[in-house]
Amino acid sequence: MANVKADARTFFVVYDPKTASGTIRETTTRAVGEKAPFATATGDAPRQRGMGMGGPMKQNHAGVKVEDSIVERLKTAVPTIMERKGFPKGEVTVTTSPDVKFPVEADGQLWTATYNPITTTVSGAAGQEQSELTARGFLLRLHLSRGYPGEVTTKWLWAVGVDAMALILCFWGVSGLLMWWQIKATRKAGRLVLALSAAAATALGVGMYAVLAA
Repeated sequence: MANVKADARTFFVVYDPKTASGTIRETTTRAVGEKAPFATATGDAPRQRGMGMGGPMKQNHAGVKVEDSIVERLKTAVPTIMERKGFPKGEVTVTTSPDVKFPVEADGQLWTATYNPITTTVSGAAGQEQSELTARGFLLRLHLSRGYPGEVTTKWLWAVGVDAMALILCFWGVSGLLMWWQIKATRKAGRLVLALSAAAATALGVGMYAVLAA
């Protein structure tokens, strides 16, 4: 994988040496404007990147210190939770944290301030924040959304709808098998189709395992 910068455009390149093929996709980049008067870092604060290739996000000594921050609360609480669940305690490193964004008016100008609890850096972009959710990103997040929140929300209703559709499809398949079995004239052909389908699915699963494990 590689990143290519050409003037103001950035591209993400993926190459597969086994198949001698790959993909090239243009990525969205932000132009770095003037530094906000209240900022402790140039440009945007570090994005969520977890451990990644660059390791865990590190605290910036020039950042803004918050008393009893969420990061310190996690470091204090995680060992207790580990002990309660029967796991050994150890050193805690918070690797990922969402940014906190809020509007700030400085010197008569409106800014969107970004604060990262791990790095403690604050950056600012002129104007109000614009939505970064593209149509493709929206569809991907819909498909990858999972789990039930603690209270009834839009996400909770979406999860109910997804699970209901899954149950309906399972019922549709099982009821179809029962209806087929009741027709004696088609049992022999049906068995052949089921056997071929099971063999094809098994072969495909084994093939995908070999591809992913390579």
